[in-house]
Amino acid sequence: AEGISKSIMTVKYSRKATPEQMQRFQENFKRGLFQFYGNALLEYNNQGITVDPAKDESGERTSVNMTVKGSNGAIYPVQYTLEKISGEWKLRNVIINGINIGKLFRDQFADAMQRNGNDLDKTIDGWAGEVAKAKEETDKAAGNPAQ
Repeated sequence: AEGISKSIMTVKYSRKATPEQMQRFQENFKRGLFQFYGNALLEYNNQGITVDPAKDESGERTSVNMTVKGSNGAIYPVQYTLEKISGEWKLRNVIINGINIGKLFRDQFADAMQRNGNDLDKTIDGWAGEVAKAKEETDKAAGNPAQ
């Protein structure tokens, strides 16, 4: 989650963050993601997840495409972007149902920083609320009623 947390916080904010703040944001980020998207994806785990064959992995970046079949028969495309950092593949971005989660959260983070008067701690500590807001947006965009 380190790579994706950094890219959401962007260099503008992450270079001012202490290691402790980065760590806290990573944990809040992961927790928020599972809280709001994990449930949605876990509901479908028995219906069938199809993972496409991996793309060319010889470079520094690759993407993995999955199709998640919902209980109502709806099909959700999920795409992970991975980047090779010191020989290990790290998650860089996730696109769920055509919604770029990385970009969505980047915008959300910048917006929250403005609302919080650029108070990094406040933004990190309130992150779960930001994720909830982002999920409402994605549900609206996907035409799903909010859970």
